[in-house]
Amino acid sequence: EAPELVSRLGLAYIRGLQRNGVLATGKHFPGHGDTTVDSHTDLPTVRHDWKRIETIELKPFRAAIDADVAAIMTAHIVYPAFDANPPATLSPAILTDLLRKKLRFEGLIITDDIEMKAIGDRYHAGETAVMAIEAGADIVLILWTPAKQIEVYKALLAAAKSGRISGARLDQSVGRILKSKQICGAF
Repeated sequence: EAPELVSRLGLAYIRGLQRNGVLATGKHFPGHGDTTVDSHTDLPTVRHDWKRIETIELKPFRAAIDADVAAIMTAHIVYPAFDANPPATLSPAILTDLLRKKLRFEGLIITDDIEMKAIGDRYHAGETAVMAIEAGADIVLILWTPAKQIEVYKALLAAAKSGRISGARLDQSVGRILKSKQICGAF
């Protein structure tokens, strides 16, 4: 309800983290405040129109991007105003067209955990990972299940070998990951 306040407090937090070598992450893009369903248990939908999303949900993300936030985490939420079917995590319209092109975000895009039920109950982990990279994500977060982590690794490797995920697309993500590691002194 208060995008200016969220922006102001978020920017202070981003600056504090990043001035001390920690990569800040804005989340959950393109907004998570107006859901009635928890994405840990099911798939929420935000049915606001573009104008409402632009003035409320996106305002803090714009401020974070202007402040050079290092990363943005995706939301496992459907936004029909942008894309009628897949959740934001799997949507090229949201991650590439909106976040990269329209908002000009050049940092890391990280998915939320793909084992959450919003995604995990609808897609296999390997296909989810490939779809997320195709949509524009740089890093796929999968936390808990070793077998699913291996499934993701194998699916991404197969997609890269087959050309489904191009070398150029991989180079974009690897470049952002290496730049982020350099910024925080990981080398």
